Amino acid sequence: SKDAAIAGVDAAVAAAVAVGGVVGGDYRLTTGTDLFTGTDNNDTFTAAQVLENKTWTVGDSIDGGDGNDTFNVTQTVKIDTTLLTGIVVKNVETATLTSGSTANVINTSGWTGLNTLNVNGVIAQTVTAAATTDVNLTGSAATGATSVTGGKDVTVTETGASAGTTGVTSAAGAIVVNSTTAAANGTTGNAITTTGGTTVNITQAAGNAAGVGVTTTAGAVQVTGGAATTAVTVSDTKA
Repeated sequence: SKDAAIAGVDAAVAAAVAVGGVVGGDYRLTTGTDLFTGTDNNDTFTAAQVLENKTWTVGDSIDGGDGNDTFNVTQTVKIDTTLLTGIVVKNVETATLTSGSTANVINTSGWTGLNTLNVNGVIAQTVTAAATTDVNLTGSAATGATSVTGGKDVTVTETGASAGTTGVTSAAGAIVVNSTTAAANGTTGNAITTTGGTTVNITQAAGNAAGVGVTTTAGAVQVTGGAATTAVTVSDTKA
């Protein structure tokens, strides 16, 4: 019947919303200036690199509107938001920024509505986020300075750590650092410093297996709690 069909549609819509909402628009940034406004549903905005041409460029504006929206950026070169003058990103709930290069500089503290920031890169990454944004930073070959300033729950996962530095400053929520040293004999892990956070959990793991004449030295760890810090755990594990 008509009523049964309507009820079936309503049930399907309700089920879709319950598991994450209705799929919205698919927006692909170009090498020109893009001014995108999403739908009321779950939109996806995508920026990439075509040969040497990046599609996330100066003056681009992204407004996700309602829904649970996603912004994905993938580049072989570094991502540096300080060079992207005039960009606007708002009402996008999740952003994933991936670079195959070093020295990423990413500041999303002025992005309205961002719940989760995922950053994937290589060596020497600098990330700044609002206190309402969860940050997940992943790095490889982590020699150099990696830092996260701000953020809510902050998780840093790095491999290949070798006498660099890793810092998390002024996180509003939980801080987790998982650092695995490089596999070379005689490696010293990254020096790890944190300030703030409600809880702090730091794990350093040796990148090489123990054996005769094989050494790995854990990096120095310094934890400075704040008024909201209730627990600190620091541990070392073997390969």
